[in-house]
Amino acid sequence: MRVDGALVASVSRKLFDAVDRNRDGAATFDEMRGSGVLRKLGVARTEAEEKSAFKSADVNGDDRLSSAESNAYFTGVLANSPQALAAAIMIVMQTEAKERSLEELSAKVEVEKTPPKEADDDDEARLADRKAESNPMLVGEAAEAALRELAHEFASDAEATRQALDVRQAAAYAETQARTQAALTSAATSLTA
Repeated sequence: MRVDGALVASVSRKLFDAVDRNRDGAATFDEMRGSGVLRKLGVARTEAEEKSAFKSADVNGDDRLSSAESNAYFTGVLANSPQALAAAIMIVMQTEAKERSLEELSAKVEVEKTPPKEADDDDEARLADRKAESNPMLVGEAAEAALRELAHEFASDAEATRQALDVRQAAAYAETQARTQAALTSAATSLTA
């Protein structure tokens, strides 16, 4: 039984992104093996089978799969196996969810690189500064207290960031699950049609 050609072509192209982990435009055997794609698709169960599959996909024999070689190979695999197509859809969705999470984390890190807020100029702060300037012992105590306060703020910020990331990851996971269900339903519909 054959499956929808447009769906197979789209998923085949996206599988290359799951395999080409360093994004250099070519996939090595180590990248292919490390991605686990061949095993997840049911193409290979052993390293020897993975090597054989890689060699058959590497048409020009340069030990690197180009995007075109990868697409041609995966199209052949997915077009003849609804189970492999369903597994490939899951792989693609998981890869896209991870990339979105990394992009969100990178954006969060960029936001946190903004310059620190300037201290408030209230009377108590100025009075503490004057006392510290006149008493060297208080300078050390004030610095230690300021460091403790900064450490506490950092710990609070780190916990808030962790909680925000947990919420985002849960939302991304739920979105991935919903997309997977929709893709599997679409694949099942195309198979029964």
